[in-house]
Amino acid sequence: MKSIHPNLFVMFSRAERHKVADYFELSVVGEQYANTLGQLTDLLSEYALEKGDYGQNTVVCPILRAGLSMSNRLMKRLPMAEIAKISMKRNLKTLEPYVEWDELNKINNIGSKKLIITDPAIATGGSILKTLEIARRCGFKNENIVIMAMFGGPMGLKKLASKYPDIKIYLTHMADGMRKDGYLLPYNGDTGDRLYGVREKD
Repeated sequence: MKSIHPNLFVMFSRAERHKVADYFELSVVGEQYANTLGQLTDLLSEYALEKGDYGQNTVVCPILRAGLSMSNRLMKRLPMAEIAKISMKRNLKTLEPYVEWDELNKINNIGSKKLIITDPAIATGGSILKTLEIARRCGFKNENIVIMAMFGGPMGLKKLASKYPDIKIYLTHMADGMRKDGYLLPYNGDTGDRLYGVREKD
């Protein structure tokens, strides 16, 4: 994985895809799906966080809606952390993201604060790159930024590596590729919809 991003950690290999089976099973929605993402976040946290870290001097930034599935679980482990949400939409034709609003500019005394960005999928990389742009403008430093995601593909990871080779990325599993509509392969549906109990055929 070093060729994709120098600071990329992948928890499960493609050969271990069975360990994240519920992530790809589209009939798993609502509370069951939230628990799946929560349990995977817990496992990933073992690698991304230091022991005894309760969130002092840390800001958790979920990219809405889907990022909440990870940040909600993360805040149980980091009860002293601040939370700063960012709401983003994607143009379905261009696949380019645009920011509706963000709370990063409300964080005081940023200085050496650690920033953890949560977003289940890194596909084109657009949402993460836009969030990083805002975070750096607010004063967060690259060496203090961590990205936690469930699923990521080569395109988005290469973009991140090109612009931010010093930012650490913790990933549960690697994608095989990406569809024309911007969804990763194997297809796992819309995370936000699944969290709210919406099945693919509903």
